[in-house]
Amino acid sequence: MLDFPELVEAASCAFVGREPVFARLDAFRAASVCGYFEVVADAGLGKTALAAEIARRNDALCFFANASRGLTAAEQFLTHLCATIIIRYGLKYDRLPSKAGEDATYLGRLLKEVAAKSAPVWIVVDGLDEAERPPTNANPLLLPTHLPHGVYVVVTHRPTGGHLLTQPNTPKASYEILWDAPDQKMAIETYLEQRVARDEQIKATLADLRPPLGADAFVERLKSASKGNFMYLSYVLADMISPREAGQPSLDLDKLPQGLQGYYEQFWSKMKEAQAEGWADWDTLYRPVIERLAVAAEAVTADWLGAQTGRDPQAITERALSRWTRLLGSERVGGVETWRVVHRSFADFLADKVNLRSANRAVGEHYTDRLSNKWTEWDNYGLRHAPQHLAAAAADPLARHVLTEKLVSLVLDAQYERQHLKRLRDPNAFERVLELALRTAAHDDGLSPILLAEVALRVVAFGKEQRRAQPVFDLAVQGDVDGAERRLDLFALEMDAAWYQALLLTIAWLGASKNIEGARGLRDRTRKAIAIAPPSPVLQCLSQWVDAAIDKTPVPVTSLPPPPPLEEARSIVARLTDSAVDRSLLAGADIELFASREMMAGSKGYLAELDGPDLVALTAADPGLGEPLLQQYVALHAAYGYREYRQGSLWALLDAVLQHPRVEWVRSWVPALGAAALAPNRGEFRESLGITTLALRRLAGEAGAVEQLDQALSQAVDAVGTTDVIAAGAGRRGQGDTWGTHRRRLSAFAEAFSRLPGGRATSATLITRALGLRYGFAGFNAPACTALAEAIEISSPDFGWIAQALAAARSSAHNIQDSTFCARTTARVNAMASRWWGAPAVGAFDVVDLAERLAVDPSAPDFAAQHKVGETYADRDPQFTIPLSDKLLNATSLTQLAEVYQRPLEDFRRLNIDQGWDAEQPLPQGTLVNIPDPGFPPLIAARFVARALADPSLSPEEQQATIRILVPIAAAEATVLDTVLSRFFLAAGAQDQDVLAALTELAKGSQATSAPDLELQVRLTAFIP
Repeated sequence: MLDFPELVEAASCAFVGREPVFARLDAFRAASVCGYFEVVADAGLGKTALAAEIARRNDALCFFANASRGLTAAEQFLTHLCATIIIRYGLKYDRLPSKAGEDATYLGRLLKEVAAKSAPVWIVVDGLDEAERPPTNANPLLLPTHLPHGVYVVVTHRPTGGHLLTQPNTPKASYEILWDAPDQKMAIETYLEQRVARDEQIKATLADLRPPLGADAFVERLKSASKGNFMYLSYVLADMISPREAGQPSLDLDKLPQGLQGYYEQFWSKMKEAQAEGWADWDTLYRPVIERLAVAAEAVTADWLGAQTGRDPQAITERALSRWTRLLGSERVGGVETWRVVHRSFADFLADKVNLRSANRAVGEHYTDRLSNKWTEWDNYGLRHAPQHLAAAAADPLARHVLTEKLVSLVLDAQYERQHLKRLRDPNAFERVLELALRTAAHDDGLSPILLAEVALRVVAFGKEQRRAQPVFDLAVQGDVDGAERRLDLFALEMDAAWYQALLLTIAWLGASKNIEGARGLRDRTRKAIAIAPPSPVLQCLSQWVDAAIDKTPVPVTSLPPPPPLEEARSIVARLTDSAVDRSLLAGADIELFASREMMAGSKGYLAELDGPDLVALTAADPGLGEPLLQQYVALHAAYGYREYRQGSLWALLDAVLQHPRVEWVRSWVPALGAAALAPNRGEFRESLGITTLALRRLAGEAGAVEQLDQALSQAVDAVGTTDVIAAGAGRRGQGDTWGTHRRRLSAFAEAFSRLPGGRATSATLITRALGLRYGFAGFNAPACTALAEAIEISSPDFGWIAQALAAARSSAHNIQDSTFCARTTARVNAMASRWWGAPAVGAFDVVDLAERLAVDPSAPDFAAQHKVGETYADRDPQFTIPLSDKLLNATSLTQLAEVYQRPLEDFRRLNIDQGWDAEQPLPQGTLVNIPDPGFPPLIAARFVARALADPSLSPEEQQATIRILVPIAAAEATVLDTVLSRFFLAAGAQDQDVLAALTELAKGSQATSAPDLELQVRLTAFIP
């Protein structure tokens, strides 16, 4: 929680007037069951004081955004407000969920809860224009577009930013304060009159003037000079009564600056008077200090300013900082005095007076050049903010290349990474630093393509390194429940809500022996989330086990079937390992299971629904026989490529594990299943960059490159097999995920050969072969087929072939077993086909413009997936798939779709705000609904890259520039990044030997994948007795 009560008291203590505002607010409250009330005004017109007074009168929850204090992030606002609500209203939560700051979902839940009992609930948010830029169609600070009845939110912002979007059923009213409006003039006059009447120093100053100035004349003079600006008055009155140094003239009331801007100009002129002390002092002391303060990312000390400027900290304090206290804020943090620019309006003013880019460069290079690799001399400020300063300075076109190279080199330095992680202990912060470097590199056309690729690949690699499951459970066993939960949140986008809640309960269970209160709090919060979700017998049973550990309640009553004979149990595992059987289909692999599946009411069709109870029963009856088989069964799941099916099958297995009668056995095996569920995604394809590298080496005439490329192609074609495994629809679907890999590999070769002299014929042959492959695993095949359509556009443009590939993608999407996975993939294919494929393919949209828009805001509605209400999934084969859920097929409202797609309702509202739909409103059949899908923009990036590479109207330089800016979007998904980097280098064409050597090494590293089985099996069995 942030401490705002003192600010409210200070800002409202001299509050006057504003009766028209309060009258309008009262009328709005009387006429509306909830809503937003906006106060719009320029800087200094009294927004903050008004916000504080509204908060005081209504005992409101409040948040004061402030760029100079670093209070601009949505996460800060959401976590502060949620914590304040819990404490204010005595809700039974001991701490916030770690996801509370990600979106407004948890805030909305709390508001609904408290408004039902304690309406009206007032919230005041000041300075909305100072908040970080939100996604398209989202509010600043991620304020919800919909408010529960009884909740009223007052926001203030400048006319140039902070505007609110609301749903039709959430009223909104605005009040604009103008500097020359009669009520503003009246408020200024009243404030001055009251200030003069009670301030003896002002009275004495007026009496000492020659001739003396009367109070009325003084009020009139300041009212005119202020231009309606309260901040101006605060500065001028403070100057008027402040002690003067010997020889310093008193404030001349006959020559008052006009308005706030005039005051800043006058203050700046006084600052520049220091030039009279000598140019050396101005150039090495005064100007560098004010520049550093203007760009500092947080409040800084005189010692920090001294290190930056090479001047004595005490001299800086006495000669500079103490002179500028009117416009600087100082406070003691940890016993040390820190300084900052007090108001954003002055920082904006300084942007026109000093060179902020140069200042940012100086700060960044202080660390990269002056301190270089002297890591013991780097302070935490440098570790935290040096990359941001370099990135800001790189906005200067003349210095962009040099500074971008320094930034990229810094974040790729293993020592910098090590120091950052060791001292700041925030892996997420370092990941953001990498992403910042990548975004900056993507906009520097002069940067080496190798460096761009290197930092992009490091973004992917770092994410994988941090997303290891074992530390989650290690921390829990040690009693660090909070740390385990934070670590689990690294996997937030890689599991559904049910698995997330199950693993939170698991953390509570493991942590209970060493941190009972922390475990109890986590258990209670998780149980509340479970209560508002659809009922889950698995979660209910797991909750009972956790309750038994924490509250000493009875363990759940369990039930297992009789154990199967050993040979039957072995056949269960053999079915998943036998190469003659479909190893990839954990959902319905064996044809004999379909008859059984039809008798399993409500089943999702996972083999573990049948296998799990038998394997667990054997383990309970004879651990010596059952344990090794169950371990092998789980290890096979962990090594399985596609996360969605793996987690679905393991969920079914978890249901069986929870039926084991022994407490310690269940407590050991639940985290083992969790580790398998969170195991790395083995379904990535990262061979495209290597294939392109071979082609470029051949294009450069490198010795042996022709033979190497031909050999690699021959191996790829041979791997597909003979004609009896080529399309024709023969055999059943789902013969393993290898077919998606084959399709991608042939596509990559087709793209590479299309850039070689005489290679078009080979490309066409490869495309024909790829189109003819069996469908394979539907979850892999759908994106592989869209990638194939792109390869066709690049190498052998034929819209008939493209249509065939897109049809295969749609059919594959329809045949995914899991309902949510099926819906998400179909929505992606729908959007891809309807929005980003046209006839003719090239020219249907402006790829350069759209690439720039995607790079700026990938969460915009144009880049959402697309659901069709009443979608019948017509290509779904009932012979080989289980029925889709009724919830999916019958979903017609945003609320229902949010449940089906397992995405926040607020995101559905944001993406469809232009439609004006109510969340509960049934939508007509055929309505197209934008679907939030964080994993979709990388696929769109790959699509745009293909379009750019295939567009003959773009020069190679234009192609590279378009592709380059999309690399950061692609880096969110390893397979897509491999594809995009491959196409980037294809656009660049022939390279010199140094680049080719570096590219060869990058390609080797990109393809490196750890062997899954042995390593995973060790990790999976870490908790097993």
